[in-house]
Amino acid sequence: MVEFITKIIHFVDSFNPWVMLVVAILFSTIGTISLKYSDGFNNKKPIIGVIGGYSVFFILINIIFKNLDVSIGYAVWSGLSTLMVSVSGVLIFKEPLTSRKGIGLGLIILGVSGLSYFS
Repeated sequence: MVEFITKIIHFVDSFNPWVMLVVAILFSTIGTISLKYSDGFNNKKPIIGVIGGYSVFFILINIIFKNLDVSIGYAVWSGLSTLMVSVSGVLIFKEPLTSRKGIGLGLIILGVSGLSYFS
């Protein structure tokens, strides 16, 4: 089993760290959305999404930080994850999109774009 996991890690390690960061962000978002669906772990089925999403995220982020500065990678992950979860809240859970929330999300996009461009 350890050999299989090692092969997977070496395979994933060969990808572009920025692409892997986007994939990690998607899995982080899946884990977070599943938390909402689990209703405080009262609904058992979404727990699979929580455990699976965050597990894949933690494996990927570990590999990503070998090839990407932590200061940049963490900032991009936290910003884009916040953006993805906020957009999911509006689209999936019908949360209101206020002008202040829209401005804040726009600033996140601007900040992440700046970090990516200047790094």
